[in-house]
Amino acid sequence: MLAFEGRKAKVINSPKFKDSTLRSKRMAATRKQGTYVTTTLVGFTAFTGGLYMGGGLGIVIALVGAGLLVLSAAGFYKVKTA
Repeated sequence: MLAFEGRKAKVINSPKFKDSTLRSKRMAATRKQGTYVTTTLVGFTAFTGGLYMGGGLGIVIALVGAGLLVLSAAGFYKVKTA
């Protein structure tokens, strides 16, 4: 919430995370999940870009993208939540 005093804005009632366990409960991602999200985004971009390009190189790029999508799906399946 913001409170304005003249030209300056002050933040009031901002949450303070002093307890690291509270921070970890609010953040629902691990390093592996972040890696697989990135792999998903890169794979999807490569797959659709390869399909758009067409031709020999486009097919190769689309296959690499599809492989990355399969890799990320298998990785997400393997990640276990604590």
